Amino acid sequence: MTYEAIAWQEPKGPPDTGSGEAPEMTECSGLGFTPEIRSIPTTTSAESASGFEFALDLPNEGLTNPHGRSNSDVKKAVVTLPAGMTVNPSSANGLAACPLAGYEAESLSVNGCPQASKIGEVELESPLLGENTIVRGDVFLATPEENPFGSLIALYLVIKDPGLGLLVKRPIKVEAGEEQGPNAGRLITTLEDAPQLPFSHFRFHFKEGARAPLLTPPACGTYATETTLTPWSDPENPVTRLATFEVTSGVGGGPCPPGGVPPFKPDFEGGSMNNAAGAYSPFQMRLTRKDGEQEMTRFDAVLPKGTKPQSRPPRQRPGARSRPLRAAPLTLRSAPASRGRGSAASSPTCPARFTSAAPSLVIHSRRSRLPRRWQVPSTSAPWSCTRRSPSTRKPAKSRSTVLTPTRSPTSCVGCR
Repeated sequence: MTYEAIAWQEPKGPPDTGSGEAPEMTECSGLGFTPEIRSIPTTTSAESASGFEFALDLPNEGLTNPHGRSNSDVKKAVVTLPAGMTVNPSSANGLAACPLAGYEAESLSVNGCPQASKIGEVELESPLLGENTIVRGDVFLATPEENPFGSLIALYLVIKDPGLGLLVKRPIKVEAGEEQGPNAGRLITTLEDAPQLPFSHFRFHFKEGARAPLLTPPACGTYATETTLTPWSDPENPVTRLATFEVTSGVGGGPCPPGGVPPFKPDFEGGSMNNAAGAYSPFQMRLTRKDGEQEMTRFDAVLPKGTKPQSRPPRQRPGARSRPLRAAPLTLRSAPASRGRGSAASSPTCPARFTSAAPSLVIHSRRSRLPRRWQVPSTSAPWSCTRRSPSTRKPAKSRSTVLTPTRSPTSCVGCR
């Protein structure tokens, strides 16, 4: 150890420096280390979006006893979630990520990670801070592959209290277990080199709701969260604790799943934003699956006839102000509607290729060998055609058609 001292009588004088050897610490392995954990999801329904509550209690009465010995602090924590508890894909909707630069910029006065990347909260209690003092922090989702681990999923733990001058920042690694063995597919969360901050209670909370970060296991039963804790005093001898919870119902509080291969009945909708024939328009497809059904692994889409990729951007009028174009990679084109008067004009001929122009989809699941072929159902209103009203645009050499919804795939809407 080294020291540097400046005398009050000569504050501008040269400091007095020196060094010395501190006595060697002994009986480190004899320090107490008796952690207790609790973990439970925020819902007891199977295959449902869920938050997560994790609590770590570390009794340390000797810390405030002048004649006692303090317990060891936690150096490393590895939390392994139960088999079947996975990441909820719906949590990504509207969720941002914290860049590495934002995490490094976190300080007592600067919030580097965006609030949109926050997925959880933590609370910390220490005997050194008093009985009623709780220090709070946040858990942020790190940018995939651009984090200290280069992993797909990682977290940033940030605990700060400007009043106490306390700032704790640590990255947390999240990975899936090996393909085979007792931890196959299980989510494993690792926190290493935790600061030697004595605490008695630590609580971790993942937000709940439809966009919660996790999904509960797919069947009813008893599940265990395994936690391995390594003390600073004896890193070679970690301790393992188990905490169990029950899944008691099916999705939405219904009966428990019967087991076996889950059902696979995805829903599919698709169509263009602009229903004008031959116009540049974004094309959207929406895939949905209910909780408790098999997950999708891939899908093959077949777009309607006449749908073509955008080959060039739309023309702009001479002298018009240049504006950035939105991405619109697909365009719909159809044959011109028939011309005529009287009955022909009031009921134009509908081009055959647009009478039932509905996109189709082939969806594959993880556990079914045969893919499921899906057509837009009749209730989703496939496209049909009608002639554009002359009052809405200037006459052209060839008359355009408009694609409008109708519940009958073989009927045409009349002229407007």
